[in-house]
Amino acid sequence: MSHERHEPQQMEDELPMGKLLKVAAAALIIGTLGVAWAWGEWRYVLHQSQPNGMPALPQAIGAAEQGVVFQRPFDQLRASADLELRERQQLESFGWADRSRGLVHVPIGMAIDEIVRRHGR
Repeated sequence: MSHERHEPQQMEDELPMGKLLKVAAAALIIGTLGVAWAWGEWRYVLHQSQPNGMPALPQAIGAAEQGVVFQRPFDQLRASADLELRERQQLESFGWADRSRGLVHVPIGMAIDEIVRRHGR
């Protein structure tokens, strides 16, 4: 009995080109259909939300200056803080609203409690 040894031979590298082309074509078709569907949905939603078409562009588009924000000078901000403090003190204290007519102001919390007590709500 003779035992011959056969060395394995390297096979040529072959890609299944037919399968690869079919998968690539299917992916391309599915992607194209997805894009077409999304575009159609976008057009439908756009038509539903804007039945008269797109609104005209604002005239400010293209202007040299846009989005200007008014900002008060710091000294005015301080004056408004002082005013807020005076108003809060009046809301939380007793005092004369009109002394000549005998009108007084009471703290806002007490006034609310009295209104609720009178009207039962």
